[in-house]
Amino acid sequence: MLMQKKYINWKRTFFTKSINGYGLLIAFLILAALSFALPKIVFAKESSFPGQVVVSKNKKISSEDIPVFPFNRSTVNVASYFTEKNLKFDPNLNPDGIFTSDNQDTSSYSDAKARQELIQLNASSKKSFISYIDVGDPSADPIVLFHGIPTSSFEWRQIISLLKKHARVIAFDQIGQGHSTKHKQLTYTFKQHLAYTEAFFSALKLDQKKITIVATDTGGSLCFAYAMRHPDKIKGLAFFETVFGPVPTLEAMTAQAQVFRSMEGNRKIIEENTFIENLIVHSAEVIPPNTVPFAIEPFTAEEIRAYKFPYHKKEHRRVLAQWVLEIPFIGGALDGYGDANIDIWSQFSTYLMTSPVPKFYLFAEPGVLNTIGITNFVLENFNTNGSLSWVNLGVGYHFLHEDYAEQIGKEIANWHQSLR
Repeated sequence: MLMQKKYINWKRTFFTKSINGYGLLIAFLILAALSFALPKIVFAKESSFPGQVVVSKNKKISSEDIPVFPFNRSTVNVASYFTEKNLKFDPNLNPDGIFTSDNQDTSSYSDAKARQELIQLNASSKKSFISYIDVGDPSADPIVLFHGIPTSSFEWRQIISLLKKHARVIAFDQIGQGHSTKHKQLTYTFKQHLAYTEAFFSALKLDQKKITIVATDTGGSLCFAYAMRHPDKIKGLAFFETVFGPVPTLEAMTAQAQVFRSMEGNRKIIEENTFIENLIVHSAEVIPPNTVPFAIEPFTAEEIRAYKFPYHKKEHRRVLAQWVLEIPFIGGALDGYGDANIDIWSQFSTYLMTSPVPKFYLFAEPGVLNTIGITNFVLENFNTNGSLSWVNLGVGYHFLHEDYAEQIGKEIANWHQSLR
C-alpha cells in the first residue's frame, strides 16, 4: 500500500511538471512502461505458487502447506553446474559424464538434445532453483531423501520428523517437481534429472561427506545412478517400492503405468491431472485398471491439497508425463522412449548385487512396484557379504511411508545408527 501511494504521488508530481505536449507524451510513455514493468518486478521475486516467496539462495521461504509440513524450505540455484565440461561424456577428460558424446541414438529425445537444453539454460543466465529441507545436526553425515512421482519432498514429512533427531536430514524436490523451478525449455529426461541431482549435491557440498540415501519409486533410479557414480561417497542405501532396472516388457509394468505410457494416457496426465487424481486423491481406492489401491488409509483433504499444490497448472504436469516415458525396456521400447537410459538402468541390479555397501530394504505385501516376486529377488541377490538388512512391514501397497511412517522412520534411524 505504501509503495502504491508513493507511486501515485510521483505520478501526480510528474504530470504537474510536464508543461507541454512533448512532456505529456514522454510522461505517458514512461508511465505505460512502468505500469507494464512493475508487476513483472514483483513476480520475479515470487515463485509460481501463491504464498511461497523465494527470498534468495539458501534463505528460508514460506510454504503454503505449513499446517501439514512444519519445515522451512530453502532454495539453491544450480544452473552454473551445466557446462559442456560437466555434462559431456569423454573417456579421457570426463569419464563420469552423464551424457554420451554420440549425437546419434534411438530415443525420441536424444542425449545430445537433452544436454544442449541444460547448457543453453546456463548460457542464457536463467536461474534454476532446487527447493529443499535441511534439518538436524548440520555437522553430521547427511541422510538424503529421494521422492518419486507424482509427488515431491512433501511425502517425507513424517519421516523427516523421526530422522532429524539422529542425523542431518535433507529432502529435495527434483527439478520441475514440488517447489523447484519449472522450465518450459527442458524435456525432463532421466539424465537431466540425474544432472540436477549431481548439481544439487555439488552445490550443497554433500559430495564431501559420506551420504546415506533413502529412496522410493522413481527416486530409486536417481539414487542408484548417483551411488554407482560415487561409490566411495555412499554410507548406506535404504529403499522401498522402487525400481531395480529396465522393465522386461510393457506388460510387466503396473497396470496404471501401462495406461500412462500410452499417448492418450500420457495426454490425460497433463490435461486431466489423472496421475494425481488416481494415485493421490483416490489413493485408497481400486481404480481400474489397477487391482489394488496405492495406500491403506486415504489422504486427508489437507494432504491432498498439499500434494496437488505444485501441479495445479497443466504445464507443471508435463514433467510427470515425461517421467513415465523415461522408463526403459530391456532391448529398447517399441515406442522409442527411454532407450537412452538403458545404459544406466541396466547396471542397477548388478551394482546392488555386487556392492558391499550397507543396504536396507523395506517391503510390504502385496506391494505395487515391489511385488512378492521382486522382493524375493532382492532378498536372494542383494545380500553381498551380509550387506542387506530388511523389514517386512506387513500388509501394504505403494505409499508405505504414509501408512507406516512411524515404523519406517524408527527402523531407518536404528539401521543408520549402526552404520560406520
